[in-house]
Amino acid sequence: MERILSTAYELFSRRSIRDVGVNELIETSGVAKSTFYRHFPSKDDLVLAVLALRDQVWFSGIVAEAQRRSASPEEELLVIFDVFADRLHSGGYKSNMLIKVLMEMAQITPSAT
Repeated sequence: MERILSTAYELFSRRSIRDVGVNELIETSGVAKSTFYRHFPSKDDLVLAVLALRDQVWFSGIVAEAQRRSASPEEELLVIFDVFADRLHSGGYKSNMLIKVLMEMAQITPSAT
């Protein structure tokens, strides 16, 4: 499961979710098709898992760093903005994957008018 998630995370971050097919994910991650579908019955299930991973990696790291830099919970609330700014300016930030997903879904979901 880790290989599938890390592969999807990387491919979805570099390209769009719609641009990455299940067969490519299976081939690139090096898992059997049955293994893939056992963990992720649909691509939507994988997208949700990747979004959760992105949240964990990005925001949990920010909170942990803010806690290391702070002497109190009150100070942590202020320091978290500094940590967030540091991460954004470090060059390692990839566009917000949640926003990408929402934009892609808006393009394929018929509007209700």
